[in-house]
Amino acid sequence: MQAKLLAGATKNPKRRRTGAAIQDDGTMRNHGQKILHGPCGGFVCGPFGKGHALFLMSPVLPYKISVLVFIENAAHEHLLLLRAQQPNLGVWSPIGGKLEMATGESPFECAVRETEEETGLKITPADLHLFAMIAEKAYQESTHWLMFLFRCKTPIAGLPADISEGKFAFFSREQIQTLDIPETDKAALWPIFDQYRDGFVALKADCTRTPIAISVEQITGLAGNT
Repeated sequence: MQAKLLAGATKNPKRRRTGAAIQDDGTMRNHGQKILHGPCGGFVCGPFGKGHALFLMSPVLPYKISVLVFIENAAHEHLLLLRAQQPNLGVWSPIGGKLEMATGESPFECAVRETEEETGLKITPADLHLFAMIAEKAYQESTHWLMFLFRCKTPIAGLPADISEGKFAFFSREQIQTLDIPETDKAALWPIFDQYRDGFVALKADCTRTPIAISVEQITGLAGNT
């Protein structure tokens, strides 16, 4: 966790820029209001009457693990979901969801479950090929994501019924280029699918930068379509 130093040590606690003074119990008060300590919690600086460092803690974003499953029909059109919920509200995306952490669910188990729950297609882990893993830093400035990307080797017969998460449609790979899709999907996920759908690649995406900074960490197996 990073911390930014706002006010350095001074010799006289009553003349700090913050106007704060250390109390006998180790707390600080500024104009009668209690000030929370930084990382030390008062245990380090509390006993000392000479100076005090105040810290502003950077917010800690949650880290979530999810899967995306790339499903096609017999015509090699891709099944996408127009999402009616966050994340990615109002844009087209492959189906997927978060791992059930409390049960110790694996990424493959999650992909099998989400595929059946969202599309009705019953598959097993043998029907899946894990072709990518991507770590997204501070996606939409709210969450860190670790995503496992699967290609479903079993084609789906027809268009699934609408669900609470959104509605489905089939698109050719060329049509997807014209759709409203998430920025990281356009910059990374679909190009990754095109190149590594039969191999494996691990990447990271720094969403705090504009444009998003994407780098490859490891490549295994053959790239490209077979």
